[in-house]
Amino acid sequence: MKKAVVVQCRLGSTRLKNKALKIIDNKTILEYVLNSMKKVDVSIYYVVTDFIP
Repeated sequence: MKKAVVVQCRLGSTRLKNKALKIIDNKTILEYVLNSMKKVDVSIYYVVTDFIP
């Protein structure tokens, strides 16, 4: 059976806009989260946003 991870990536936060895209040490916060997910035995990753153009 395949396992999946769903990462919620909200961009419309009221206290810190676009928090997931903020850069810390040349990486976005989202990159840190996705890199840590590589350590989990999962074959499918979904990034879910609230972005509406």
